[in-house]
Parts: sequence; C-alpha cells; structure tokens
Amino acid sequence: IAGSVAATLTLSQPVAAGRYWVRVANVVGTANSAATLVLPWTVVNPGLGSTSLYQASYANGRYFVGTLGSGGAVSIDGINWSASGVASGRVAYGKGVYVSGGGSTVSNIYHSSDGIHWNETNSGQENAIITRVLFDGTRFVAVGDRGAISTSLNGVNWTVAFSAPFSSLTDLAIGSGVRVAVGYFGNIVVSA
Repeated sequence: IAGSVAATLTLSQPVAAGRYWVRVANVVGTANSAATLVLPWTVVNPGLGSTSLYQASYANGRYFVGTLGSGGAVSIDGINWSASGVASGRVAYGKGVYVSGGGSTVSNIYHSSDGIHWNETNSGQENAIITRVLFDGTRFVAVGDRGAISTSLNGVNWTVAFSAPFSSLTDLAIGSGVRVAVGYFGNIVVSA
C-alpha cells in the first residue's frame, strides 16, 4: 500500500509457526500479504547438572532426553522436565507401555507404564548394549551391540530374534512392514 511503513503485529494468543495471510489497511486502501511466523528456540535446563545429553525422542505425549548412563529426563511440554529413571532418550511406546534401551547398561531394556518410573528386564542378548527400541504396531523391536535384535509383544518379556557378532547395530527404522537396522562397517540388516 502506498505510504505504508513497517509495523509490528502483536498476537493476543499463542499460535503455531507457519505461513499466514495478513490484511493491511490504511487511508489509501488495503492489501493482502503473506507473512511467515518463525517461533524462537529457547534453551532450557532439565535439571541433570552438567551431564551431556545425547538422545531425544517423543512418545505418546512425552518428550525424553537421555545421557550416557546417568539418568535422563521426561517432559510433557518440552519446557518443564522431571528426572526419569532411564538413561536412554530413545523411548518407544505401544500397548500401554514405554520401552527404552539400556543406555550404557549391558543387556538391559527398561519398561514403564508412566514414562517416569522404570523397571529393568533382560533383552535376552548376552553382553549387548541395546541402542534403539521401536514399536511396529504389533511388537517391540530392539537392536544393539554384537548384531543384537530382540523382540517383545509386551515390552517386558523378550526373545532373541537375531545375533550377528560381525556388526553392532546402532539404529532401526520400521515402515510398510519392513524393519531396517543399520550398524558399523556399512552393514544393513533387513526383515520383511
């Protein structure tokens, strides 16, 4: 609009980041313009001291962050955090239970009904740190050191599905009925 100058738009309610249309009017006329709202990042401290955080995930309405074996934290809004009894920030949810690998604890998997209080169970894998757990809609799948792959229908009782000492598995993806695990030395392990 002729004669218009820069202005500040103040929103009375919180909104999501994204692209919005703004209608501007003055004595000369009106115009529509697109504007992009970018929300700022905020640094928060989850109350774990100076411990390094190395994993984060979101499962069933909760955010999780993990450390290298000294406990993690859980939040429902990403701003306010509480200590969590599990070290890994990689948490899966299914069938009413949260499940996580053991961080740096050998052979263990943790399960919780609330995401705060955790119980320890064994993955069935010998001397393997579980690095990732996902839920495929039917069962939990866990991968880890020494090519470890274990599965569970309830997150508590685990069965060894695969073990290949040639490669430690570091991550897992599940989609369209296919499970893909990756690890050191360029190996990919697939189950369809």
